[in-house]
Amino acid sequence: MQLTTRMRWFSPTLTACARRCKWSHVTASPTPLLAKSVKCKYSTDTAPVAKPTIQKPNTLPVSDGWKIDVGSHPLPNEMYMFPLGGCGHIGKNMYVYYMDGKYLIVDFGTQFPGADIRPGVMFLLPDISILQDPDVVNNIVGIVITHGHEDHVGAIPFLWHRLQCPIYATQLTKDYIETRLQSRRYHYHVDFRVVRPGNMRQKIGPFDVEWYPIPHSIPESNAVILRTKKGTVFHTGDWRYDEDPVYGKPLDLEDIRRISKENVLAVVGDSTNAARQQSSGSERKIQHHLKELFKQIHTECNGKIYITFFASNLMRLETVAEATKSIGRVLALEGASLQTWADIGERNKYVQISDVVKDTSFCVEAFPPNNIVIACTGNQAESTSSLMKIAGGNHPILRPSKGDCVIFSSYAIPGNEANISRLRESLEDQGCRVIVHGMNADGVMYHTHVSGHPCQDEIKLLYENLKPKGVVAVHGETYHQVEHNEFAKTKLGIMQNVKPRDGNIVHISTDGPRIVGKVPCEVMYTDTESAPVHRGPIKDIKKKSSGARVQLLILVTVHLDKHFRLLYEPTISMQANTRSLSDSLLEKHAHSMVDEIVRRLLILRRHRDRTHIRRNLISSLVRFTSDELRMHHTSIATYVHVQTSSTPHKQTKKNA
Repeated sequence: MQLTTRMRWFSPTLTACARRCKWSHVTASPTPLLAKSVKCKYSTDTAPVAKPTIQKPNTLPVSDGWKIDVGSHPLPNEMYMFPLGGCGHIGKNMYVYYMDGKYLIVDFGTQFPGADIRPGVMFLLPDISILQDPDVVNNIVGIVITHGHEDHVGAIPFLWHRLQCPIYATQLTKDYIETRLQSRRYHYHVDFRVVRPGNMRQKIGPFDVEWYPIPHSIPESNAVILRTKKGTVFHTGDWRYDEDPVYGKPLDLEDIRRISKENVLAVVGDSTNAARQQSSGSERKIQHHLKELFKQIHTECNGKIYITFFASNLMRLETVAEATKSIGRVLALEGASLQTWADIGERNKYVQISDVVKDTSFCVEAFPPNNIVIACTGNQAESTSSLMKIAGGNHPILRPSKGDCVIFSSYAIPGNEANISRLRESLEDQGCRVIVHGMNADGVMYHTHVSGHPCQDEIKLLYENLKPKGVVAVHGETYHQVEHNEFAKTKLGIMQNVKPRDGNIVHISTDGPRIVGKVPCEVMYTDTESAPVHRGPIKDIKKKSSGARVQLLILVTVHLDKHFRLLYEPTISMQANTRSLSDSLLEKHAHSMVDEIVRRLLILRRHRDRTHIRRNLISSLVRFTSDELRMHHTSIATYVHVQTSSTPHKQTKKNA
């Protein structure tokens, strides 16, 4: 019997089996990925355990439906990449590179659920169960972070402890990740390796990694250049071409042409704006337009100016601060994430916000409305954001009023358009003037935002200078990936293009990239910041009918005597038309919340009014369903009965 030289990967059991069967060729992966399931150390989720597989020469292992025929290229000597997120949707970016038995991860992000995801799901996370195999997790050499956006780092607080490998990030990005870890009361020591902004190179396992500065809508954003013995991969991360960026230097095309001589096998590229022609624009121009817009609004509106943008866009925060100062108003920050990023930006010397007020209540009390600018979160109509609470009347201090102006300094992320439209309509119905980027209802073109992702002219500029053999279109919905590949093929003559979905294995070789198989890839998700992480098929967390609305009926009964003293503990009954809402979750939060609200209101004598108590309860219940259950924009019927009597009556049966 003749055995291949890779027999050293096999256990004695497999070797004996091969001898008994008299097979002449046996090959195996140094890290067989899939097999039966065992309990994982850190979770109730199941994780695969390694099981060697016997097959024909030059064929990767076969188990649980995963089979890859790679012709004459055996696994140990080739480079592969498989995304566990970021393909076929926006968000949840995570890309795993394989070479010589080692794994390098690029980004580890989260995704906010869209309208098709059932209530109760707060975060979608990459499915890392394939990486929890004992033979795989021990061979992960590190996690490389391109920049500090939530869709590239947000999963770290939920899942890093299952991998426990070094994280390579710049100081700004590290500071933000640590803030997120603290918010979850993370008890694990995370091994951070700080990367200097600039063309820094470091050997990580079989990968020679270079952090290549590239303009984006957040400071310290980098492309990642992976050099291996097989060739070079240019992983763009999120980027745009900006000739005069606010922070950092513009893309050095001469340097890109130098890299093109290094046998660039593929660009793993941002597809977000691949369907758009021309270019994304420059932040410098937006600075000018916003300052002029502020001057115009200051003279036309006699109320507050609200402006909402991505909290991590420190360039935009600096612009808003300068524009506010130029019209003699005071800038206040409203929203936890906005204040977090402002602190991080100031600590890293990217913004100077000494004149900015962080206590909105002080600002509202100390200054008249026409002297205030409020920068707030909520540009994507997130249910827990400040602007959503303001528009819904649930904010403790701020209320929209006639004469106010709200500026959306952002684009809608695909999937959020309907929620943003409803938010704008709500603000307009309450008398606010709403300004968005582009042509507005008054027929005026406003420039309030520039995208952080490349359009076709920018993609063309990079690819013509980089000269890659192929393109792997990632970071986008399916139609973004299709447009990316089609543009590269028809306009740039790059024929070897692929558009992987999450879990697809891409073989990157001198012949260009091609999809050769698939690893199991479902979705992980969590209900709240502190809830356990679950795993399952995406169909299990989608609504049964895309057009169905979740109906929730809440009945609260409060028994009071004529002196407005509580006779019995308040009763609450809830009934929903979906089983996706956990009864324990409702019992745990809703009952305690209602009891606390009622007792607090009754302590304050000025609130001893039946109508006032009813309104406060309804407002609190609406906020509860939105913030805790993520049931915003659902049909909710609430009935609150306040009974005044001098003597206690027989209490009705709870939840009757």
